[in-house]
Amino acid sequence: KNRFWIFLAVLSVLAMILAGIATSKYGAGVSSDATKYLSVAQNLLDGNGLYDHKGGPLLSWPPLYSMILAGISLLAGLDVFVAGWYFNILVLGLNIFLSGVILQRVFRDRPLYAYLASLFVFFSSSSLRLHANISSDPFYLTLTLGFLVAVHGYITKRSYWAFAWMVLFGVLGPLQRYVGLAIAVTAEVVILIENRRSIRRLLGHGAIVGLASILPIAW
Repeated sequence: KNRFWIFLAVLSVLAMILAGIATSKYGAGVSSDATKYLSVAQNLLDGNGLYDHKGGPLLSWPPLYSMILAGISLLAGLDVFVAGWYFNILVLGLNIFLSGVILQRVFRDRPLYAYLASLFVFFSSSSLRLHANISSDPFYLTLTLGFLVAVHGYITKRSYWAFAWMVLFGVLGPLQRYVGLAIAVTAEVVILIENRRSIRRLLGHGAIVGLASILPIAW
């Protein structure tokens, strides 16, 4: 198992290096959506709030990605474009590692399959293209993979730490993408199935996930 974690860490670092090389000449890709994310991040830095390049309030998309770019830019003294570029490269390594964690648990009795599947993810050109652009998709993928790891811990160990992570991902999911409410809904289904014989835990855990996931994005 230790060898697999080392292997996975090396793959993650190599993926970030390759993404850096692939984008070194022109930087990250910028689409029309990316323009809005970047402009909102810049407006946050300038103290203007959640407004886009046209001066309109950010309503079509959730604010978390732009807030992350603004935070990185503020802390590191980087342009918001460079912050988004570096952030998505870092997220690529993290996503490969989280994918490997899930694959290791799926193929616990067949470790060779875990190695091969992790290599398959590493060599995915689609994954590289996804992370080579300023986009909210890569970090949403991070939240989804992290949620699946937390769900596994909640089901197998009844871990309160795993439950806390489930709640956190349920909160961050809709703040990153509106479709992220699916994470909270999935958490509720898992809680219903796993606690159907304990009404107290079912209602308690269900209420915590529901309220925690809805209130921040509603505000």
